[in-house]
Amino acid sequence: MAKIILRSPLEVNGEKLTEFEYDVDGISPENFLEADARSSSGLAAKGIQNMNLAEFNSALHFYLGCFAIIAKNPSIDISDLMRLTGRDINKVRKVGQTFFGDTAPDEDQDETASTEKESESSSEATAESTKKSPKTSDK
Repeated sequence: MAKIILRSPLEVNGEKLTEFEYDVDGISPENFLEADARSSSGLAAKGIQNMNLAEFNSALHFYLGCFAIIAKNPSIDISDLMRLTGRDINKVRKVGQTFFGDTAPDEDQDETASTEKESESSSEATAESTKKSPKTSDK
Protein backbone atom coordinates (compact mmCIF):
# COMPACT_ATOMS: atom_id res chain seq x y z
CA MET A 1 0.00 0.00 0.00
CA ALA A 2 1.57 3.24 -1.16
CA LYS A 3 0.97 6.28 0.99
CA ILE A 4 2.21 9.76 1.78
CA ILE A 5 2.69 10.83 5.39
CA LEU A 6 1.86 14.53 5.74
CA ARG A 7 4.04 16.87 7.75
CA SER A 8 1.04 19.16 8.30
CA PRO A 9 -2.41 17.59 8.79
CA LEU A 10 -5.00 18.59 6.20
CA GLU A 11 -8.64 18.99 7.15
CA VAL A 12 -10.94 17.33 4.61
CA ASN A 13 -14.68 16.94 5.14
CA GLY A 14 -14.29 17.85 8.82
CA GLU A 15 -11.57 15.26 9.45
CA LYS A 16 -7.86 15.98 10.02
CA LEU A 17 -5.86 13.70 7.75
CA THR A 18 -2.20 12.90 8.35
CA GLU A 19 -1.65 10.51 5.44
CA PHE A 20 -2.99 9.64 2.02
CA GLU A 21 -2.95 6.37 0.14
CA TYR A 22 -2.40 6.81 -3.58
CA ASP A 23 -2.51 4.82 -6.81
CA VAL A 24 -0.61 6.18 -9.81
CA ASP A 25 -2.12 3.42 -11.96
CA GLY A 26 -5.57 4.75 -11.05
CA ILE A 27 -4.97 7.95 -13.03
CA SER A 28 -7.42 7.97 -15.94
CA PRO A 29 -6.95 9.64 -19.35
CA GLU A 30 -9.41 12.32 -18.19
CA ASN A 31 -7.30 12.90 -15.07
CA PHE A 32 -4.14 13.15 -17.16
CA LEU A 33 -5.71 15.66 -19.54
CA GLU A 34 -7.09 17.73 -16.65
CA ALA A 35 -3.69 17.71 -14.93
CA ASP A 36 -2.05 18.85 -18.16
CA ALA A 37 -4.64 21.61 -18.68
CA ARG A 38 -4.33 22.82 -15.08
CA SER A 39 -0.53 22.90 -15.25
CA SER A 40 -0.57 24.70 -18.61
CA SER A 41 -3.14 27.29 -17.53
CA GLY A 42 -1.18 28.00 -14.35
CA LEU A 43 1.94 28.68 -16.37
CA ALA A 44 0.09 30.76 -18.98
CA ALA A 45 -1.42 32.94 -16.26
CA LYS A 46 2.14 33.85 -15.25
CA GLY A 47 3.23 34.50 -18.83
CA ILE A 48 5.37 31.35 -18.97
CA GLN A 49 5.26 29.26 -22.11
CA ASN A 50 4.59 25.53 -21.59
CA MET A 51 7.43 23.69 -23.31
CA ASN A 52 5.50 20.38 -23.30
CA LEU A 53 8.31 18.49 -21.61
CA ALA A 54 6.08 16.46 -19.33
CA GLU A 55 8.99 14.81 -17.52
CA PHE A 56 10.23 18.22 -16.34
CA ASN A 57 6.89 19.92 -15.63
CA SER A 58 6.62 20.12 -11.83
CA ALA A 59 3.11 21.55 -11.96
CA LEU A 60 1.95 18.59 -14.06
CA HIS A 61 3.63 16.22 -11.60
CA PHE A 62 1.82 17.88 -8.71
CA TYR A 63 -1.60 17.57 -10.36
CA LEU A 64 -0.94 13.95 -11.35
CA GLY A 65 0.01 13.27 -7.73
CA CYS A 66 -3.29 14.82 -6.67
CA PHE A 67 -5.20 12.55 -9.03
CA ALA A 68 -3.26 9.51 -7.77
CA ILE A 69 -4.47 10.41 -4.26
CA ILE A 70 -8.03 10.96 -5.47
CA ALA A 71 -7.94 7.56 -7.23
CA LYS A 72 -7.64 5.91 -3.78
CA ASN A 73 -9.69 8.52 -1.89
CA PRO A 74 -12.71 9.52 -4.02
CA SER A 75 -14.17 11.63 -1.20
CA ILE A 76 -11.21 14.01 -1.54
CA ASP A 77 -11.50 16.80 -4.10
CA ILE A 78 -8.67 18.55 -5.92
CA SER A 79 -9.66 21.76 -4.11
CA ASP A 80 -8.87 19.99 -0.81
CA LEU A 81 -5.38 19.10 -2.04
CA MET A 82 -4.78 22.67 -3.19
CA ARG A 83 -4.66 23.55 0.53
CA LEU A 84 -1.53 21.46 1.11
CA THR A 85 1.44 23.44 2.37
CA GLY A 86 5.21 23.32 2.50
CA ARG A 87 7.02 20.07 1.87
CA ASP A 88 3.77 18.14 1.56
CA ILE A 89 3.37 19.78 -1.85
CA ASN A 90 6.69 18.29 -2.92
CA LYS A 91 5.70 14.84 -1.64
CA VAL A 92 2.61 14.95 -3.86
CA ARG A 93 4.71 16.20 -6.79
CA LYS A 94 7.10 13.27 -6.37
CA VAL A 95 4.17 10.85 -6.53
CA GLY A 96 3.03 12.43 -9.80
CA GLN A 97 6.54 12.19 -11.17
CA THR A 98 6.40 8.41 -10.77
CA PHE A 99 3.73 8.41 -13.51
CA PHE A 100 6.63 8.90 -15.94
CA GLY A 101 8.54 5.89 -14.63
CA ASP A 102 10.50 7.25 -11.67
CA THR A 103 10.54 5.27 -8.43
CA ALA A 104 7.92 6.26 -5.88
CA PRO A 105 9.31 8.16 -2.88
CA ASP A 106 8.35 5.37 -0.47
CA GLU A 107 8.88 2.27 -2.63
CA ASP A 108 11.05 -0.43 -1.13
CA GLN A 109 14.33 -0.57 -3.05
CA ASP A 110 14.68 -4.28 -2.19
CA GLU A 111 11.50 -5.01 -4.14
CA THR A 112 12.92 -3.25 -7.19
CA ALA A 113 16.19 -5.13 -6.86
CA SER A 114 14.43 -8.51 -6.59
CA THR A 115 12.38 -7.77 -9.71
CA GLU A 116 15.57 -6.91 -11.61
CA LYS A 117 17.22 -10.15 -10.39
CA GLU A 118 14.20 -12.18 -11.55
CA SER A 119 14.42 -10.52 -14.95
CA GLU A 120 18.16 -11.23 -15.19
CA SER A 121 17.63 -14.89 -14.19
CA SER A 122 14.96 -15.26 -16.86
CA SER A 123 17.26 -13.72 -19.48
CA GLU A 124 20.13 -16.00 -18.46
CA ALA A 125 17.89 -19.08 -18.64
CA THR A 126 16.75 -18.08 -22.13
CA ALA A 127 20.36 -17.55 -23.22
CA GLU A 128 21.35 -20.97 -21.83
CA SER A 129 18.52 -22.76 -23.63
CA THR A 130 19.46 -20.99 -26.87
CA LYS A 131 23.07 -22.18 -26.53
CA LYS A 132 21.94 -25.79 -26.04
CA SER A 133 19.61 -25.79 -29.06
CA PRO A 134 21.12 -27.64 -32.02
CA LYS A 135 21.83 -25.49 -35.02
CA THR A 136 20.40 -26.54 -38.33
CA SER A 137 22.16 -25.93 -41.55
CA ASP A 138 20.82 -25.32 -45.03
CA LYS A 139 23.27 -27.77 -46.68
